[in-house]
Amino acid sequence: MAERIELKAGLGRLRNGLVVGAVSVSIGIWVLIFADEAIQQRELTAAILIAVGLAFAGWTYVKIRHGGPLMVISDEGLWFRDWGNVTLPWRFVDKVYARGGRLRRFLCVEVNDREKLLSALPAKESEKLRRGGPFVKLPVLLIPYGSVEGAPEDLAETLERHL
Repeated sequence: MAERIELKAGLGRLRNGLVVGAVSVSIGIWVLIFADEAIQQRELTAAILIAVGLAFAGWTYVKIRHGGPLMVISDEGLWFRDWGNVTLPWRFVDKVYARGGRLRRFLCVEVNDREKLLSALPAKESEKLRRGGPFVKLPVLLIPYGSVEGAPEDLAETLERHL
């Protein structure tokens, strides 16, 4: 029977979204209290900042808690939403390891043959990987700690079982 594990976004992503919303709300409150004549229509400006902050925090919460999976681990391969629409077949995964410092840690998925991987994928997905992105640094694909639910150690163990 085929194993398929779907993981939603973790608390790290939720925390980041809530912090951005809280900053906007805080600035709105500051404008309302302290920006007497410095800002024309300060009540309107403050109301907009507060509304945007609350809307962003609410949208983040709903998207993370009720959205689709952020990562899928299956017998076919590994899919991570931030890599694009690419399912990385297991035959191209060389190793999985942790990297980074205290503030910015990643679970790294190292590809064993970059050119074979790019030629095996459909042209559109291959081009996305060639261009790269914040989490695509071929021959390494990155998964930020806290972005996926569960402990990174458990995730690494699950990925290692498929290698």
